[in-house]
Amino acid sequence: MSAIESGAMHRLMSRCGRLTTRHPWPVIAAWLLLTAVVAALVLVGGRPIDEDATLPGSAGQHGRDLLETHFPASDDAVGQVIFKTSGAALDDAAVADTAARLSTTAHVSEVGTLVLSPDRTTGYLDVTLDVSPLELTREMTVEVMDAAVTPGLEVLPGGALTRAQGGTGHSELIGIVVALAVLVIAFGGLVAAALPLVTAAIVLVIGVGGIGLAGHLTGIPSVATTLATMIGLGVGIDYALFLITRYRALLDRGRDTRDAITETVASSGSAIVFAGATVVVALAGLGVAGVPILATLGWTSGLVVVVAVAAATTLLPALLTVLGPRIAALPVRRSRPGRASFWGRLADRVIRRPWRYVLASSLLLLVLAAPLTAMTLGQTDAGDRPASSAERAGYDAMATAFGPGANGPLTVVAELSPAASPGTPAGSVLPGATPPGNAPAGATPPGNAPAGSVPSDATAPGSTSDGATPPGATASGNPASSGADTGASAADATPAPGPTGGGPVGDPRLAALAEAVAAVPGVVKTGPVRLSEDGLVASMRVTPDTAPSDPATLDTADRLDALDLDGVDVYVTGQTAVRGELATRVADRMPLVIVIVVLLSGILVLVAFRAPVVAAKAAVMNLLSVAAAYGALTAVFQWGWGVALIGLDGPVPIEAYVPMMLFALLFGLSMDYEVFLLTAVRESWDRTRDNRLSVRDGLAETGVVITSAALIMVCVFASFVLSPEPVIKMMGLGLAVAIAVDATVIRGLLVPALMTVLGDANWWTPRRPRATSEPVSTPTPDDTSEPGDTSEPDGTSEPGGTESRPHAHVR
Repeated sequence: MSAIESGAMHRLMSRCGRLTTRHPWPVIAAWLLLTAVVAALVLVGGRPIDEDATLPGSAGQHGRDLLETHFPASDDAVGQVIFKTSGAALDDAAVADTAARLSTTAHVSEVGTLVLSPDRTTGYLDVTLDVSPLELTREMTVEVMDAAVTPGLEVLPGGALTRAQGGTGHSELIGIVVALAVLVIAFGGLVAAALPLVTAAIVLVIGVGGIGLAGHLTGIPSVATTLATMIGLGVGIDYALFLITRYRALLDRGRDTRDAITETVASSGSAIVFAGATVVVALAGLGVAGVPILATLGWTSGLVVVVAVAAATTLLPALLTVLGPRIAALPVRRSRPGRASFWGRLADRVIRRPWRYVLASSLLLLVLAAPLTAMTLGQTDAGDRPASSAERAGYDAMATAFGPGANGPLTVVAELSPAASPGTPAGSVLPGATPPGNAPAGATPPGNAPAGSVPSDATAPGSTSDGATPPGATASGNPASSGADTGASAADATPAPGPTGGGPVGDPRLAALAEAVAAVPGVVKTGPVRLSEDGLVASMRVTPDTAPSDPATLDTADRLDALDLDGVDVYVTGQTAVRGELATRVADRMPLVIVIVVLLSGILVLVAFRAPVVAAKAAVMNLLSVAAAYGALTAVFQWGWGVALIGLDGPVPIEAYVPMMLFALLFGLSMDYEVFLLTAVRESWDRTRDNRLSVRDGLAETGVVITSAALIMVCVFASFVLSPEPVIKMMGLGLAVAIAVDATVIRGLLVPALMTVLGDANWWTPRRPRATSEPVSTPTPDDTSEPGDTSEPDGTSEPGGTESRPHAHVR
């Protein structure tokens, strides 16, 4: 007998059910109080986000750490205000007025000098704010952009000013509306259909709100809250659906309300706890990847799942106790007793010819997964956003005017040992050099720029991790910072005297650094070399000739990272470089994560059902659903099949961390349906000892509820494809495809067919058989067993890495 039907978990959930039925109002009040507190804290404190990618142990992260240590004012948020004309030259006077207005705007600490494109039709101002990227809010960015409005010019945001832009649109509302329709059809009444939505709403407020509040303590990317919303809606509704289905089935058989609730929590509640645990364990496996963003996405999604399990096993039973028979109020249609007959007929066909269905479904899954073999990982940028977005418009304007590399510059950080020689002025700025032959055609020569502006190749604009228009040089000449591409502040960098030709003076290593960087293939522009006050670190901004998402940009970063200079350790940092290293680390750690997640999830299934063959089969089935999702990602996003239907202009790179995150999520979510199906099959096996009949009964009994739950989850996930953010589109599509395949091809055909082929071997266990105990009710919704049934079945029951771009510092 399985642990779900008996044992400590069953007893614990039985006590939990009795407690909630005896004291429903205190339970409801506690949940409402917690919801109100979290909502109030979010309204007062907000939900800060931090899009900066970190990668401990990488060369890029070490370079960033050096900048933050030796250039202490490098962590202020920096954005760009981009000005564009329809063809005429920019009016310097108009821009100067705008710059003066911006300088008086709240939270703006500095406004840089106007940087012009060669044809003078595009320019930008760096705007430094007095807050870090983590503290930047949408209200601040809106206020800055409102102050930047200039008559006759198109004004676009860039850099940090785009970070609080956008959202998931109406995805949540669409998902809720579709879920309500499915629930009404499944339950036939509005009250029963509304309960899962009520509990899901509370789960979202507490779970997503708690994640937002955690953003005050640690960096939380915006994708974390969006992903948590997707997961919270999906599992919050699904878990409630399973419980209510079971409870209504018991009421239809004449059970007392409280007894029915207690039995529902003891049986279906135990299954939900095991199902939720598999999701949390799978997400916890992301912690071994050594990638902070994956660890963050793992624990934030896991938090929402924990809240959903708690709400389903405590809040929902309390609500059911209060409602009592009124759960059937406001009927929309009458339930049809024979509605599960389709699944019974399908089960009959599958078990009659199991090999046919094993081979056919396996072939279909292999076809769906085939594109996986061509999957490559990369990084998206603002050029992958919808053409109608302001962020995309700013990205395109910068790429057209200043070259594609302007949206993703690299920062070269040099650690000097020993410190710079005494002949080099502390805090000096030493002019860099534009690589020979790489200057943009038509660039304004030095000395001919209009007053108040600098030519486009005087400095290299910076960038942000999400591909937004980057930070560039400020009026004082210091590199701007967005918390990603960082440099010295004005206080730390002052011009150093030098010869007329602009050559650096002082420590010859700095001149050698500038010359070596400028000579690297793929570098189109270099900024001045800046030296920290202590003389231990120098930095310079480098503009590549390719876009942030172009693999050639990472090749340029590798060449820069490989520079070998006496007394100088070179690191390449910035969001583009760090994300490139992240892709390498994800690829290196993926096998380890897969092994750990599969083993831990398999152990949980083994504990739940005490059948090693069933546990191993469940793991293989989940791997197949994940492979199908990867195939869909590759075909749609990498090959461009149907991308226009989801709001993209063409193929986009698959973000490096998406496949690993999807693996953990899908493995856990797919195991949910496996647990619910196997619970029904195992209960029938314990009662009949007939494997074929058990498989048939399990599929027939759970087919309707699993299909309804999967349909809700697919609709919820698919609605997020409407988000303008490509990464959210990838998550939504991957999850929707995997759940659809899992609930139909795998759970409806392959699993029952394979279990039929395996026969009694499904339930083999290395333990010695024990005497059969009384049959215990199961969490299957259409179970017909009654408590106290002491009929004995025939026979006896059986108890149930490698761092990216490694850097050697030997000089």
